[in-house]
Amino acid sequence: MLSAITNLLLGCWVAKESGVFRELPAPKISISVNPSKVITLGGNATIRCECQCARKKLILCKNDIPLRELWFMNKNEFNIGNADLGDGGDYSCQYWPKTKQGTLVKSEHLKIFVADPRYPIPSINLSPKRKLTIGENVTIQCLGGSQDVEFFLYKDGNMTLLQPMASAGNMTELFIRSVQQADGGRYQCFYQKKSEPFVCSYHSYPMQLVVIDYTNGNIFRLTLSVLILLFLVLIIAEAVYSW
Repeated sequence: MLSAITNLLLGCWVAKESGVFRELPAPKISISVNPSKVITLGGNATIRCECQCARKKLILCKNDIPLRELWFMNKNEFNIGNADLGDGGDYSCQYWPKTKQGTLVKSEHLKIFVADPRYPIPSINLSPKRKLTIGENVTIQCLGGSQDVEFFLYKDGNMTLLQPMASAGNMTELFIRSVQQADGGRYQCFYQKKSEPFVCSYHSYPMQLVVIDYTNGNIFRLTLSVLILLFLVLIIAEAVYSW
């Protein structure tokens, strides 16, 4: 019996030294907000942290300062109700692993804005203002109501990837060279004052970018013409045979 225990301990030591036993990678934490990254003044939103963690709680941080403990029994959610301008910020989730050697694990940062109705609504324009064919160039222009602002552009209502745009005064432009069909869609923008981060304007009205692939259209028309011609040949052949 003693020999078996000795062999077991020796086997564990060899396994550790040979790297068979390795520390599992730290679980990843994700952070999300519903319904949108931009909350209207007085509106509601829910921030959610998710992690396959051994711990039963996570820490929600705002601007890298701990804000609230989130417990699994409460679905790791933090509700923003009747939002005011101070609710905007840079949010993240974090937790400490149980092991002594564990290091702090953080989620990605999530920027949340509060829309102030006092800010003029920006406008968005396309140049040229027409349907485009694949390979043409287009410029998307956003115009705000004040100076020294930063614009954010998004497509098809998806704010998952907000694209910040460098501005000159109260205007910014995005130049798309050689557009493809994937560039087509509904574009909108909003802006924030650099002096008031996380407070923003309402979004602009959507602007539709239409990209046409004439190659596919020509192939379809050619195929349709061939089918029609083949159908006429069959009709004539049948008429001649019957005659």
